[in-house]
Amino acid sequence: MKAASSPPTLRTTASGLPGRAVLFRLRLLIAVCALACTWALAQPPQRLIDYAAAVGVHPEDPRIPNVGTPRFGGVFTYAHNETLASLDAHKSAAATTVTLNIHFAEGLFALDATGTSRPDLVDSYTVSDDGTVYTFSLRQGVPFHNGEILGAADVVASLQRWFGGTLGSQAARYISELNVVDQYTVEMVLTEPYPFIIYQLTVPQTSGAYIYPRSQIEAVGDGTIDTPIATGPYYVADVREGDYVRLVRFDDYVGRVEPPSGFAGGRVAYLDEIIIQTVPDAIVRMAGVETGQFDKAHNATNDMYSLYANRPDIRPRIAMGSFATAQFNKRQGPMTDQRLRLAFNYAIDVRQIVAAAGPPEFTEANSSLAPRDDPWYTPVGEEVYLGYDPEYARALLAEAGYNGEPIRWLVDPSVASYYTSAQVAVPMLEAVGFNIQLVPMDAATLRTMRNDETAYEVYAQGLGWRADPAALTNLSDSNPGWWVTEEKTRILEAMRLEQDFDKRYALWEELHAHMYDYMPAVKFETFGSLSLERAAYSGAFQAWAYVDFINTWLND
Repeated sequence: MKAASSPPTLRTTASGLPGRAVLFRLRLLIAVCALACTWALAQPPQRLIDYAAAVGVHPEDPRIPNVGTPRFGGVFTYAHNETLASLDAHKSAAATTVTLNIHFAEGLFALDATGTSRPDLVDSYTVSDDGTVYTFSLRQGVPFHNGEILGAADVVASLQRWFGGTLGSQAARYISELNVVDQYTVEMVLTEPYPFIIYQLTVPQTSGAYIYPRSQIEAVGDGTIDTPIATGPYYVADVREGDYVRLVRFDDYVGRVEPPSGFAGGRVAYLDEIIIQTVPDAIVRMAGVETGQFDKAHNATNDMYSLYANRPDIRPRIAMGSFATAQFNKRQGPMTDQRLRLAFNYAIDVRQIVAAAGPPEFTEANSSLAPRDDPWYTPVGEEVYLGYDPEYARALLAEAGYNGEPIRWLVDPSVASYYTSAQVAVPMLEAVGFNIQLVPMDAATLRTMRNDETAYEVYAQGLGWRADPAALTNLSDSNPGWWVTEEKTRILEAMRLEQDFDKRYALWEELHAHMYDYMPAVKFETFGSLSLERAAYSGAFQAWAYVDFINTWLND
């Protein structure tokens, strides 16, 4: 029989203190224990591991690389050029607001890979025969980050808050009632049939119909929610204004059990944390990807694309479908005169701007608000868009009685497409007689000032293509610059009521014709942006100006 061993004792020196070898082993043991504890804490609960197995990964899609084998763990850092705006999606339409809400919040519906609305927090819904009553049955047992369970009262409180603000006002005009039927059922009554309402309730979109708990909405009143609570696979753990937002995996997340599709379907949080950090300097963002400090960098310098085209450790990605514009103030000041807006257009040779904004992989001169490879692309307006005619511009200025009043042009220098366009355009505008004053400022300041009709005559705005053109941000009456015409409203409403694509496309072309006649803004170019990802990262899903880090992972 083996004798019972004595309890281990520490070897000591003559002074009674442990020897170096013992101390070394103790330190090693402590380090191993600490590592094991950290590893154990970082592991998701078994139910999330089982959920990931049930959901699977994104089907093959050129918009998501899906590199490597799915695995949990790691801190992912995304370097963004913009100062992070408010996280409150009911109040802010900023791109960073939408990007963050994609990861911690959810809506009743979500965009799938084809741009179609699919149920998300909604389990199922019905529409009355006359098309005016929608009944939404919610998924049950879905927890918010604070432990409350999603119910009909949360949906009604969120949508009422959204309808009452600027971003949801367009949808609100069709809503006559919004009722809690029971704990998990919401009834929405419309004033008339309006099938586009489902698309407007779909996220991600800059209109932001995300669902937050009623308790938080009631607590904040008319104010802004600084740290939204929601139902998404991550929660907001830390916000440093002007610096970063840290998202941490929500271990109690209850998602849809179906394959991912775009922003819809199953949503697995493989990454322990996502940090979205403000890094204004493009060179610093790119260098951070080179060194491994960042896993992805937004808006790298397009001119540097060739350096990364064949790198084994870094994956360059081009996202086309944005367009750079100069939006006119149509509420007050000289640009309320249509003749001055047309003069502005005819004074500029957009071909020169596109050549300067290059390289050619990233820029294109066309009149359409849709990318060339999209079914909604149209050449309507091309003769005006390319109609560079300085003499005609001078004649329009004279006819309008323009006397050299300053034209203040707000622009963010950190976005090459906007700033290059402005710098190339200014000499051409001055050559026909405009008095242009470029006013550089950071993106956050510009977003604030553009709402002040006394602060500018022109501002730079980049717009991203949407899955449905009737939801484009710049077509909203509330978009700063304020394009408000009966003709635009009539066409848009007809598009939102019509479901036949051919009839909607004819209306879309009609809208382009009206736009190039009324000239609410000057379009410079369709452009793409370059982002860089480390090759060890599985890769983000990118579409319609949005990026999604859910269902992605860090490889070894």
